[in-house]
Amino acid sequence: MKYVAVLDISSFIWSQKDFEENTEKYYDLMSKLPDLYDQLLSNKAMVLLKTELYNEIIQFFPYNSMPNGYELFDRLTLDFLSKISNMLVYESIDNEDIVSNPNIIKEHFAESTSKEVRYLITRIHSNQEPKNVFFTFERLWEYKGNLTTSILDTTFEYETVCSDDKEVLINYFDKYKKKFEQNPKHNKYKSGSKESPLTCFNDRIGDVTKVQKLLDESYESGDSFYNYDLENSVWVVFRNHEENKYHGFNENDREKIPASIRKIINK
Repeated sequence: MKYVAVLDISSFIWSQKDFEENTEKYYDLMSKLPDLYDQLLSNKAMVLLKTELYNEIIQFFPYNSMPNGYELFDRLTLDFLSKISNMLVYESIDNEDIVSNPNIIKEHFAESTSKEVRYLITRIHSNQEPKNVFFTFERLWEYKGNLTTSILDTTFEYETVCSDDKEVLINYFDKYKKKFEQNPKHNKYKSGSKESPLTCFNDRIGDVTKVQKLLDESYESGDSFYNYDLENSVWVVFRNHEENKYHGFNENDREKIPASIRKIINK
């Protein structure tokens, strides 16, 4: 199952007034945001974000409000934003008739930020595939229920994840994580001449550590994922066979590996 992560922009651009009145709560938020950064990056999550909104975050992120000793939080945030490699960019289209509930355009946003979030609202309402998942925090959400967008008599609801609990967050992303499951026909000892074996997985031992790592770090092209097994000097192709379960096999013909993948891995 595929999804795209939609970030609550108020997680990055804070109300100065609210910060001054509820400083301790923002200190708590600073301790939790890096867990979301880690999960989004380690799971190679697709993030709905375009350059203009990225620049708004960089410009209005509250660097000057950070107390001494929180420089690490600044660096982690900038590092996270710079490392989003799977960014899903969208057009600057604003359908003013689409409204979000609750309103994710905050009063303290600059006009330029509000405009960019309007484009974001239009995009998530207009595109339901892959599914949009909204990530926020209890301190900022203060709403019982999921985010919705509406126009006339059409309303869409989006799974909303309050990212305060690290374990809950880890378990959430684990639902979408690609999981290796061996197909017996690719048994390295019994595959025969017609089926390609999977050399990095020993069926007799059953340890999936190596092959799962290859799958975790693989790259997508079309309906398959690809990686290069350095230990055995062979390409590995992973294909989906059930929900988030993938089986794999060796591919000895380099020309059958998409050029885009070969360019990334450089083999």
